[in-house]
Amino acid sequence: MIDSIDHDILRLVGRRNTLVTEIAERRRRQHRPARDLLREREIIQDRRHRGQALGLDGDLVAGLFRLILRGPPAAAPRARGDSPRT
Repeated sequence: MIDSIDHDILRLVGRRNTLVTEIAERRRRQHRPARDLLREREIIQDRRHRGQALGLDGDLVAGLFRLILRGPPAAAPRARGDSPRT
């Protein structure tokens, strides 16, 4: 049961990363920054509060979403407009 939930979480993070990459690419084509730091702060605060409402540790939830907001490592340089790491 727990393994199944973990697999669902991984699938959802993968779906989210796909969308993030598409949005970042669209923003790049529009000559807009790929990242919106104000929006990221709003997301972290919202998820912190939603997690707390579910009985979760707010700091844990905020930390988790900080990691998620980093995006997919392989696509991040291209999607964010950075040069690839070597």
